[in-house]
Amino acid sequence: MIPPRLQRRSAASRSAALLDLVAVLALGVPALQPEPALAVPRLDSGLATPQERMRGLLNSIEIRLQRHLPQMEDLEARERQRPLRRSDRVGKASYGAVLDGASRLQGQARLHFVNSVWNNLRYVADKELYGMEDYWATPAETARQGAGDCEDLAIAKYYTLRDLGHATGSLRLMLVALRRSGEPHMLVCVRGKDGVHCLDNRRRRLLSDREASLAYRPIVSASERLAVLHLSPKPTGRLATNARARAPLAAQRAQAGLVQQSANAPRF
Repeated sequence: MIPPRLQRRSAASRSAALLDLVAVLALGVPALQPEPALAVPRLDSGLATPQERMRGLLNSIEIRLQRHLPQMEDLEARERQRPLRRSDRVGKASYGAVLDGASRLQGQARLHFVNSVWNNLRYVADKELYGMEDYWATPAETARQGAGDCEDLAIAKYYTLRDLGHATGSLRLMLVALRRSGEPHMLVCVRGKDGVHCLDNRRRRLLSDREASLAYRPIVSASERLAVLHLSPKPTGRLATNARARAPLAAQRAQAGLVQQSANAPRF
């Protein structure tokens, strides 16, 4: 007879493996509880070659995708049309003052400053601000509203760090789920000389990569240069093995074009 403690662990492992399988076969995010603040980004291309899989952020296995998230492409286009200007207000200060203040800091002090500036804005859902269940606002839109939900604030931090000269390759918007509740969320992960740090509107302080991995399950991450699917680092039985084995087949099926969103698609 299997002890209850091991039974619970086995059940948790099967659950994690099932989420991995769903992620691979659907080329999207595992089905979580519906949340109006974030919509699942349907990945519009297949998985990368096995050689491009690597141990990545938040203690996950990263699988680089061959095309970008549609939401990221749309966001980039709108941000180029109307970027955040130095004269725009971010809370009580101008964006220029924010950049000047941050530029005088280095390392974690700069990240903490940027995190605090945007965390001071009000948290308001997209439905109330924009009349839509899900909308990735540009930093200019978030600053004008003086509010945003978790992905709006994360996006604003991402572009602020980019404006401060952080290399695009060191920045990642990270869609995650809380490990305790499955609630969806978004972080900004920054890779620097002293490791990876995550900016989170739920916390005043920065999270290390390890701390973030204990609190959140990574699902999909993106920048304007790439999109990455995140899987659990350890195989959890036959189900997880099958998920990884069937990933190339799912990728081939997706190569023909965009994966269309459907009315019953899982949502963040």
